[in-house]
Formats: sequence, structure tokens, C-alpha cells
Amino acid sequence: MSRWLLAVLLAGAGLVTAAETPVRYHFGDDPRWSDPNFDDSSWRVAKDGRWPVPPFDGSGIMWVRFRVPVPADYSGPLAIGSPGIFATTPPDEIWVNGHRAGGEGKFPPHPHFMVAPVSTVFDLAAGSATPGQTALVALRAWYPPATSVSPQAIGYRFEIGPRELLRLRESDTIARSWLSHSFDVIENLAFLVLGAALLAVWRLSRGSRDLLWFGTYLLAWGCTGAWQLAPSLLRPQVPFPAWQFGNYLLVWCGFVALLEFLWSVFSLGRRWPLRVLEAAIGMVCILLTSLNAATEPAGWIPIASKGWGVVFLALNVVLAAISAWQFRRSPGTRGVAAAMVVWSTTLALTEGGVWIHVLPLSYQLGAVAISTEDTATILFITSVGFLLLRRLWTTWTRTRELDAEFEAARQMQQSLVPPAAGAAGFAVASVYLPSREVGGDFFWTVPAGDGSLLLVAGDVSGKGLKAAMTVATIAGALRNESSRQPALVLARLNTVLLGHGRTGFTTCCAAFFDGLGHVTIANAGHVLPYCNGEEVHVESGLPLGLIAEPDYAEAVVTLRPGEGLTFVSDGVVEARNANREIYGFDRMRALSMQPAARIAETAQAFGQEDDISVITIERSAVAARAA
Repeated sequence: MSRWLLAVLLAGAGLVTAAETPVRYHFGDDPRWSDPNFDDSSWRVAKDGRWPVPPFDGSGIMWVRFRVPVPADYSGPLAIGSPGIFATTPPDEIWVNGHRAGGEGKFPPHPHFMVAPVSTVFDLAAGSATPGQTALVALRAWYPPATSVSPQAIGYRFEIGPRELLRLRESDTIARSWLSHSFDVIENLAFLVLGAALLAVWRLSRGSRDLLWFGTYLLAWGCTGAWQLAPSLLRPQVPFPAWQFGNYLLVWCGFVALLEFLWSVFSLGRRWPLRVLEAAIGMVCILLTSLNAATEPAGWIPIASKGWGVVFLALNVVLAAISAWQFRRSPGTRGVAAAMVVWSTTLALTEGGVWIHVLPLSYQLGAVAISTEDTATILFITSVGFLLLRRLWTTWTRTRELDAEFEAARQMQQSLVPPAAGAAGFAVASVYLPSREVGGDFFWTVPAGDGSLLLVAGDVSGKGLKAAMTVATIAGALRNESSRQPALVLARLNTVLLGHGRTGFTTCCAAFFDGLGHVTIANAGHVLPYCNGEEVHVESGLPLGLIAEPDYAEAVVTLRPGEGLTFVSDGVVEARNANREIYGFDRMRALSMQPAARIAETAQAFGQEDDISVITIERSAVAARAA
């Protein structure tokens, strides 16, 4: 036989008896009121067994007296309890026939009580209650000033019966509480899981701030719901003011995340209204925390007790107004705006119920109580979550398509700008490190049968696909270029770029290496080449693509066997580290005699911001002796 069934059968057998009417109460405090012989006939009678809280300007202490029958056919240990009490209760004491049975918390002048009682069942001392008779039960309780502002009636159902049986009834009540709150438990667990999932998706996909803030909102809201359920389900021994502080801190975090989400998803430019709303909510949460922690009456308590609802109502009206305005302004976010309007309006018509009684606070679905706010919140989160995930899927699909296009462009650029090819008398090495999938640097080497070599290296202004298309145009022109004169090559490339209507400009350097160690160089605004650790002095003309028929001067350099030239793009000399320090020409001169791979790796490690290309061409000593 289950413990729950045993409890029901024993209760039905008359071994548990509940309080008898009338229930009388009186405001004030006097230890004589626990005496069963005290005459309480002048006290007020509680209506339907429920009594009001003490007046606001009083001490907050009151006594309640009533009689409870003691089971006649039981001789074992007895207890008194109120198994229905599991939410926050103020400090109280229970007296049975003048004997203190138990209590919770401490009374003024230093009141202290937990967010939930340890137990609602108290053992009775031997001889304090006689079987078959009625016992006088006196309840002494203190109510904080905040509870006395709004009229409310309180009533507890006390029972006297076998100790073990009341313990079983208490356990049964806790189990029933879990059942009645099962919807809330599942709801908050779903919020936590979905919030964590959205944050994980945001982190992995580096998605928009919409996912970040909505996921944070879900986590905060799920934690808030779990925190508020804890007193009824887990009975944590946390001081009531500390529990309230944690509650309102979570509420504030949830609203801040929600507001940040709205400002992000609606792309609202002005931030000061957002900060004002966040500060206003924070002040309300601080005010409510102070209100629940107050132990003595004060003039601000009634104002705060009524005023927070006005602020909450105004907040939901503002959220609904912003969302309605956004619904008309931006078709792309109408789904989120519509969901927000419905949700905030529902909250205004329910949680703002101190002034507005339009929608019920909750409704019953079998044994489960479901609040109207929870229903609206679930619909809001479901619809917004679906819209965000659909948008994320669309973005992810487009990103995959762009990645495929960039990969195709990268492969095309690799075919258009292959590694530099050498000639019989020269050792050529090249490195290209684009800052993106595709870049704007290029180099082209054209060896000839007589042992000569033509190099054209340059840098297109801009980055990405636009620069890569200009590189493709230049590569096509170089394939058909027959001249070996650097100045003429630059002039013809300039004509090609102007003819194609390309915007921007291109720096370029052309160098012709003959088989005897002479190098003819022409430069169009490109970084000067290096020889033996120093820059080669070449008169620089305008970059390509700016004006028609520019003049490009040529300079001749002679390389001894084993000497070479180093060509770099501005991505090397303009590399910047974390302190925004530029790599510079001095470092480049000191590095210019190193291999091409070493130069490129050093610049990249320093802090790459642009495409990096390095070409080194060294005259072979063997070829020189043959010549």
C-alpha cells in the first residue's frame, strides 16, 4: 500500500481532525493570549476562517485563536500541522493549550524569516492535547509593512493527528505541488535549454547579436521562473530578503536582454531611450527589493507598493508602441513586432491587473494551473525563436553559397597568378598571402629562350572580388604582351585598365632581367624593389588606371653573381601589430635579403592587414660563369 493511499485512508478514518470555527483574531501582542483560559469573546471573528493582515501603522503582530479537535482513538505521538503552507510565511509561533509547539523565524525588533518553512508539521509535547477533546490553538504572527498596504485575507487550515500521518500528508502535498506546477517546471526547463542552444548557435556561427540577446533573455527568464518556483517545490532555506534580491536581479537581467534584443532586431539607432528604460527597470527592482526588506512602516512604502505596477504597465505599453511602430516601418521584422505587441499587451492586461481586470491571471487545465502570462510568453518565444532560426538558416545558406563562389574565385586567381617561374640563369621564389579568400596582389614572370626574364608585380587598390576581377583583366593582358621593355609594358597595361572602365588604381613594377646581369626597371607607384638591403632608386610614375598616356622612366641595375632583387607589396611594409605599430621600411630593409617565405611569414606574424606578396630573383653564379 502506498504512503499516499495510507494517508488518505487514515484521514478518512478520522485520525486527523481540522480546525473548528469560529476563528478569532486580534491585532497586537500579549503572551497571555496563548493561554487556553483567556477570554477571547471580544475578538473579531474571521470570515470564512480568513483574517486580514494588521493595519499598516501598527506593530505588524497579531494573534489568531481557534479550537481543533484531538482524535479520540489514537494514543501515539501527536502533531499539529498545516500541510497546505509551502510558500513564503512570516515569522510565526504555534501554541497548543498554552504549550509552544513550534514556529518559524524571528519576531521584531530584529525580524528574520526564510523564503519557505522547514516543515509545516510540529510535534506536540506529551500531555499538551487530550484525545477526544478540543485543543486551543493560538497562532502568533508578524506581517511586514508591505503586506499591510493592500487589503488581503489570510487563512491556514490546521490539523491535529498522528505525527507520522501528518508527515505523510505533508509529503503528499509537496508531490501534489509538483504536479500542479509541472507545466511551469517544463516551461522553465525548456527556456533554459532553448536559451543555451541559441547561445551555442550564436557562438559557433558567429551570428548576429539578435541570437545573443534573445538566448540571454531565455536563460534569464528560465532562471527567474525556476527561482520563483523553488519555495513551493524545494523549500530552500534562504533568507527572504536575499531571495527577493536574487529574484529581482534575474528579472532585471531578463528585461535588459529583451530590450537589447529589440533594439538589435529592429535596428533602432538611438541608444539613450534604451538606457533610460533599463535604468527605470533597475530602479523599480531596487525599490521592490527595499520594499520587501522593510521591517518598519514608512511613508514611501504605500507609494512604492502602488507605484511599481504603474511603471510595469507603462513599460509594456512602451514595448507594444515601439513594436507597433516597427511593424509599420520595417516589413522584414513584422513577425517579431507582431509577437511582441501581443505579448506585451497580454502582460499589461493581466500583470497590470491592479488597475485593469480584462484577462484572467490563470486558468485550470485538469490538475495543472496555467497562467495567462505563461501562455503568452510561450507563444511569443516560440514565434520569435522560429523567426530567428529561419533567418539564421537563410543567412547560413547564403554564406555557403558565397563561400562556394569565393572558393571558385580563389581557384581562378591561383590559375591566373601562378607561382613565379624562373629562367635558366635565375633562382626565383614567390609567396602570396591574400588577406581574404581572394586578393588584389599579382605577379607574372615570363622567361625567354635566351635566358632573359620579365617580371611584372603589382597591387590593385581595394580587396576581395572587385580587386580580383581587376587582377584577372591584368593577367589576360599580360598573356598577350609581347614587349620586353618595362616602361612600354606599364603603358599598355594602363591603356587596358582605362579601356575596361575599372575604378580605382593599380600600382605596378616591371623589371626585365637579361642574361648578362643587367636589370631594367620601370615603376608605377609600387613599393621600390630592394637590392643588397637597400631600395633601388627608380623614378616612380603614377599608378595605372588614373590618366591616359603617363610617362614611365626606366632605370638599369647590374647584378653580380649571387646578388638579387626583392619585390614586395605594401601589405608587407604596412603590416600593423596589436598596438597599431606599422612594420615600416626600416624593418623591411633589414629583412630584404632573407628568403621570400621568411619575409612573408614575418610580416604576417607582425599583423597582416592587406595582401602580402614577395618575389625574390637571384642571379645564378653558374649562369654568370657560362655567360
